[in-house]
Amino acid sequence: MASESKATTTGGGGAGGGAGGGAGGERMTPADAARIHRKKAILVTSFIAHMKKLVADMVSTFPGDPVVDRIKNKVTAGAEINPEKVVTHVGEALYSFEEHLTARDEDYFLKNEFDDITRDATNEQHKSDGLHLANKVKAMYKSLPVARREEYMDRLNEMLDIFMDAVALTRRVGS
Repeated sequence: MASESKATTTGGGGAGGGAGGGAGGERMTPADAARIHRKKAILVTSFIAHMKKLVADMVSTFPGDPVVDRIKNKVTAGAEINPEKVVTHVGEALYSFEEHLTARDEDYFLKNEFDDITRDATNEQHKSDGLHLANKVKAMYKSLPVARREEYMDRLNEMLDIFMDAVALTRRVGS
């Protein structure tokens, strides 16, 4: 098929040029781009599954909490409507704590007030929900046995890795 042999150039010398994005660019066929998009879809699906598991843990730990229920509804709707946006939003938040997550620095997370996250909230409801949720996550984490804490930290690190892989793939195809 003629369209499959047509190559496009990706990459480039822009800021954060991405994987394989040398100054001359990288030639990629539409078939290569389609394969990368499929890989990204798998990453997005995996990230959303991890996110839903974390939210389910929150709901079972704090049944009937209106903020936790609201977050569950947002994640569920977001996963159906625009899962990539959920991955981007949550992934960027995780990435802002990359150093502490990869170091498994639980003291940092338990002592942090997370004012920096809520400072950029678009309205008072988002700020209030953010603070409430941060405190609930800390309370849930503290209540977990050590083995479950390790599992929880593993899950967050896996989500961070998935996000970073998805970003690299996005840069590679330029979308």
